[in-house]
Amino acid sequence: MSFDLEALAKFEPFTSLSEEYLQRLMDHLELFELERGTLVFKRGKPLSENYYLVSGSVDLIAADFESEVITAGTERARSPLNLQSPSPVSGVAKEPVVVFRIDKEFVDLVLAYTESTVEKKVEQAGEEHQDWMSCLLESPLFNKVPPANLQELFAKFEWVEFEPGDVLIQEGDQGDYFYVLEKGRVAVESRSQKLDVVLRPGHYFGEEALVGEAVRNASVIAQTPGGVMRLTKEDFRVLLQEPILQFVDAKAWESLEKAGNFKLVDVRLPMEYRCGHVAGAVNMPLGGLRARVDRLESGINYLITGDGGRRAEVAAYLFNQAGLDCSILSCAGELY
Repeated sequence: MSFDLEALAKFEPFTSLSEEYLQRLMDHLELFELERGTLVFKRGKPLSENYYLVSGSVDLIAADFESEVITAGTERARSPLNLQSPSPVSGVAKEPVVVFRIDKEFVDLVLAYTESTVEKKVEQAGEEHQDWMSCLLESPLFNKVPPANLQELFAKFEWVEFEPGDVLIQEGDQGDYFYVLEKGRVAVESRSQKLDVVLRPGHYFGEEALVGEAVRNASVIAQTPGGVMRLTKEDFRVLLQEPILQFVDAKAWESLEKAGNFKLVDVRLPMEYRCGHVAGAVNMPLGGLRARVDRLESGINYLITGDGGRRAEVAAYLFNQAGLDCSILSCAGELY
């Protein structure tokens, strides 16, 4: 059966992706045919893959034998057959069907990358040369890092010199370093987002690909002679990312729910949100979060539902960067 990028783009949450990323997904999915009566997936089993119906119809059968018929081409069939994991229903082919399955983790990686814009709010530095350590310490993000971590973190940075035209970061490459511009000017350029931003001493960049475990979504090219201080991905994770990412488990959630001093935020796409979400959660898709986060009210404990996977971690990083109190609700999947 023919199944191309145009067909894949009809399914959620792939409808807004460019051909480049649809092709990446296409390379990782498995398309297969099943005979009538064949089990597509089993109820109660944790599933690492999402199953989508391409043709035919499938019965979704619950433990009490109540069933729902899903037919290819309908609005419901645009979403995964297994909306939750473990699935509360079994999927059984009602007739000969064509199905594709794709790894949830890989989909999460692609969405975290494509929805996270690289554009930063760049303030004019005033002077060409800045004390890079002071600039970091003045940022809301670094105010949340424990002093002991800061001391070790600064000791781990290494100096790298560059010349005009040097490519410090290449769009599409894997994230490997976190950078602070110590001297000179660099341009942030993105083919996909038509982005052209100039950074000056004291600005930092490269962190979102590390937080989201994604590839670089922009290139950074030197405009003048200068240099950067850089930190390896592992040191960034241990000394900066892990200390500021706070998680709330089921027990802590019970206490927070009673107190009521929080605001639930779901950063998934609207279609994912409509298919199921934690009661009371407000949908703030990651793609538009950077433009919105600076306008959010302070003094509130923002609780990001963890069903967004790596997108939740990227969102938490953006909240912390803006100086907002933020945690990730790790038990979100149990609260639907």
